[in-house]
Amino acid sequence: MGFFKDKIIMNNKKTIFWKKIKRVLEQIVITIIWAIWLILILLPLIWPYAILLWIFAPMIWLLIKIVCNQKLRHYGKDNIIVFGGKRKGKGLIFQHLINGVEKGLSNIPYGNNVTTVPLYDYFESIAPNTFEDMINGTIKKCKKVEAWEGVPYFLDDSALYLPSTEDSRLKAKYKSLPLFITAQGHLYDSYTVVNTQNIERLYKTIRELQMDGYIKAKETIGKGYISRHIPILRKYFIVKWRFYENIESAKNGLVPFSHLGITQRVTDPLYKTTASALKEQYEGQNGIITDGLLFIRRKDIYYDTRYYETVFFENINHEKVHMEKATRRKEKKRVNSKNGKENTTERITEEDKTA
Repeated sequence: MGFFKDKIIMNNKKTIFWKKIKRVLEQIVITIIWAIWLILILLPLIWPYAILLWIFAPMIWLLIKIVCNQKLRHYGKDNIIVFGGKRKGKGLIFQHLINGVEKGLSNIPYGNNVTTVPLYDYFESIAPNTFEDMINGTIKKCKKVEAWEGVPYFLDDSALYLPSTEDSRLKAKYKSLPLFITAQGHLYDSYTVVNTQNIERLYKTIRELQMDGYIKAKETIGKGYISRHIPILRKYFIVKWRFYENIESAKNGLVPFSHLGITQRVTDPLYKTTASALKEQYEGQNGIITDGLLFIRRKDIYYDTRYYETVFFENINHEKVHMEKATRRKEKKRVNSKNGKENTTERITEEDKTA
């Protein structure tokens, strides 16, 4: 047992050592970046023509942001599904799309321009009408909610409400939902944007009826220590995303035509004409696939990543809980950095006593 104890202590010492080395290197990088930033600020005092840099650089940065963000909003103004793994940027894409509309509806709070409306109240608002009533001509008149006219609905964490494991029960119980989604454009001149980690985990009816496109959140830049401490980028999150027109392309993770290797493009017997024709054939088979970037300011993010904590647990003061957790994390980090060896030894001793 003593051998394993020494081994664990040694491994923890190595981990603490390399963490300290990493933090020192990060601080060096941050210092160098800030030094370069300061030089650029003072450069016009030495070389007057450098003022042109401060005139055109912000314009170029602003133009890049506008073009990239507008591209995402172009694809996000339809019935689409935003998907991707944890911490990949789904919520950031959602927030950006919501910030781009004057008013919105959602199942959770997303800012002052969003009204929270439960799923049942919205998607079953034309109940008891179904596709059968459409065929038989037996539609029952319902009262229209004028406040929803032209207002899109943003369905967040959809797999918590409409999971694929409940397909049969959802289909049997909420019979008006498929008809509402199909006719949403006619009923309210609006659309629905859905958010989920995995397309396959989503209610089949939603997957099949959200036919306008699928946006995959690939990666978020700005979560690291360096990104949070350097000029300009410390105020932003940057999300890499990919748009798919077809669901099969999204499921299979296909790449845009421009990302295909030259060898693959030339040797495939299907492709025998010019580059533009090759692209046309590729997109004809797989739909439009394109990549993009999202630049979103940290201060423009309003959603709560721990919202469901207040849904399931009573007497939760969210702001107080988060402040306490942040304080505990800082204190734990400080104690571990100063007393790493002592803490490790005490923990092993306690484990030995338990054993």
